[in-house]
Amino acid sequence: VWAGNKKILSNVSFSVQEGIHLFLGANGSGKSTLFRAIMKAPHYKIEGKIKYNGQDLTKKTTEEMAKIG
Repeated sequence: VWAGNKKILSNVSFSVQEGIHLFLGANGSGKSTLFRAIMKAPHYKIEGKIKYNGQDLTKKTTEEMAKIG
């Protein structure tokens, strides 16, 4: 994930099963940045793919993602 010309997240990979989950980490470790990138915050550029149930979310609009859930 890039913000301007600065890489702010790299080499992130995780899978989750259905249920309730939480992400823990120190302040500044990238938790909020990760979820803002997943939700396609306009000031972030994503390299790679974000997949949900086999669908590539990086090619979907925010509106399409909202319909998926």
